[in-house]
Amino acid sequence: MEQDITILSKMKQQLQNKEYLNFKAQIKIIKRFYSKEKENQIQQQIIQLNNILQAIKNMVIELAKSSDYIISGDQNLIKIEEINQESEEQKENNIKEAKRLLDQGVTLRKLNKYQEAIECYEKAISINPKYDKAWLNKGNQLFNILLQDLHQII
Repeated sequence: MEQDITILSKMKQQLQNKEYLNFKAQIKIIKRFYSKEKENQIQQQIIQLNNILQAIKNMVIELAKSSDYIISGDQNLIKIEEINQESEEQKENNIKEAKRLLDQGVTLRKLNKYQEAIECYEKAISINPKYDKAWLNKGNQLFNILLQDLHQII
């Protein structure tokens, strides 16, 4: 590189001294000098483009990871919503089943099938322990059975 600069300095002097023939012979050196410069610029651009490409690849990897987290989060939300919906449906079914058992117990009591009525009330209570009507009917039925037993004893 330094040698090229020295030659270029000599060529400058040749131009100033109007030594055109010598200058013309050394034009190849100028072409070579500029082609190396151009080559260096191209190499620098390639290096910069490779750096940009690597940065983009890293961004794509990070974006893919974050989108996986988002998709995973969305799937978890969907699962939670499905579980909540199933839970609500199960609660509704339990309420309906407890009501059905209570009604069946009332019907059995009217048919004087007291023990079977109590069993229905107990099943309704096991499904829904806070079902007041089932507790009330069971208590009333047990009380009625107790009264019958007392009447039989007397």
